[in-house]
Amino acid sequence: MDQVNAIPVVEVGELTESDDKVICKGENYHMDNSMHTNVVVLKEYKVLLRKEKFISDGKTVESQSDRLRLPCPEADRGCSTGDGTFLWTLPENTCGLQLVRQFNPVPVMKSYLLDHDLRILVNTTGITRLEGCDAELVKTNYPDLFLLSIDQSLEMNELEPGDLDIALEGKVARDYMT
Repeated sequence: MDQVNAIPVVEVGELTESDDKVICKGENYHMDNSMHTNVVVLKEYKVLLRKEKFISDGKTVESQSDRLRLPCPEADRGCSTGDGTFLWTLPENTCGLQLVRQFNPVPVMKSYLLDHDLRILVNTTGITRLEGCDAELVKTNYPDLFLLSIDQSLEMNELEPGDLDIALEGKVARDYMT
């Protein structure tokens, strides 16, 4: 790591070592509109591997050491440019929220959302963001229950059945009935 590695490659022809001698065996090679005979083409690739830190706004990525803005989106997990090939892992989702269910509400009055099929009535009370969560959340009259759009919810982990807050589920059901 952090050192240049040279990788020799014989692209055309053949090199062999025998009895402390190097034997070259050339091949026909087409270059610049001409055919050349008995040619050996050697190339050496130099590779530098180094750890890199990246800055991302969730969409674009920038290498921290060079301040080089990369043309690939964060979701690609890598990018090749004239300056090099960059690879990164996506950050772990540190958002503690889990998806309970999807519903198709109808707006009622100014701030209520109603879904008769699922028997849900919630009052939306504003917009918020939680630490570790990229999504814009809609606050409800229940302090631990937030709403978000379907495209944002696709990134959420689903709630395990054993983690369901039965008391909150019952309160939502009672509030629908009253």
